[in-house]
Amino acid sequence: MIPPSISFSAHGLEVKSPISKSEFFSALLFVKQAENATLFYLADLITYGKKNYGEEETALALEQSQFDLHRITQATRLQSIESTLREQYALTSEHCYILAQHCPPDRRTEWAEQSFKNGLSAHELQKSIAANQIIRKKESAEKAGTGSGIPLLSSIIFHYNRWLHSIGKEKLENLPNDDIEKILTTLMPIVEACATLEQKLATK
Repeated sequence: MIPPSISFSAHGLEVKSPISKSEFFSALLFVKQAENATLFYLADLITYGKKNYGEEETALALEQSQFDLHRITQATRLQSIESTLREQYALTSEHCYILAQHCPPDRRTEWAEQSFKNGLSAHELQKSIAANQIIRKKESAEKAGTGSGIPLLSSIIFHYNRWLHSIGKEKLENLPNDDIEKILTTLMPIVEACATLEQKLATK
């Protein structure tokens, strides 16, 4: 839940009064979820527009709304991945893009489930579909003769989204304070790392 002291505008947000650490973290979660969801929103609106107003009118509306062509292309490719499939297997827009581009329609549910169960990153999902078996980043790197040992950020994000999906938003918001503190303590290094990077960017 977003603290009422945070207000949003078209060009940013403002924290009008002090917020707690847990409220700060909730706001970060909201922004992260919104970042992933906006591409899905656009895909679903394009689907609705084409169905109800036709291709030409939808294209004109997108142009008038000044959407980036690359963004429109990405969203259009996600149209074939139903919202129920996205939600059931906590798919990110990157995972849906891979399913839409590289997986036959009759096998998308199967691979969405495999991705969810095995915690595959989008890159791992693409490699696994191509090989028709689960391929981890390490295995893929070894075959290519590369690999830095640094986990893909997309994999970390997927594991986080899977955890959030499994616990459920309602249950998360009603956890005991002790559990909330444990979660915040676990995730705070990530938040601090992001804050450090943002501060570095701000100084450039």
